[in-house]
Amino acid sequence: DPQQTTLSNNIENSSLTWVLNPKTTIILTHVSIRHGASSSTRALRSFTVEVGSSETALEPVLLVENDESIGTEPYKVSTYPTERLYKAYGTIRLTMTAPNSSALSEECWKICLAGVEFYGTLYTG
Repeated sequence: DPQQTTLSNNIENSSLTWVLNPKTTIILTHVSIRHGASSSTRALRSFTVEVGSSETALEPVLLVENDESIGTEPYKVSTYPTERLYKAYGTIRLTMTAPNSSALSEECWKICLAGVEFYGTLYTG
């Protein structure tokens, strides 16, 4: 549902992790972020994206710091290119690295997203 919003816990450096099906990997080239319904007060502006073969062996491929270009309108989308990869991975983690746009509120460490899309070359089998 494109109008559904996912919220993380309100803890510093909140993160979301995706583990692909076994034997499925991706060479990640771009990541798109779609703000959630209440993003005018919780827009994600600083985050990292890491990839790896497991949740404990991850390497950063994207660092976004205080990006205000996406704005704060609900459901607004921004796409970011990742560092060039030559290997496919099965685990992707997005981690908030600074408070969201409601920096002074009690919920400044919540990730509020209506969607995340990963682009690249997908391998199965």
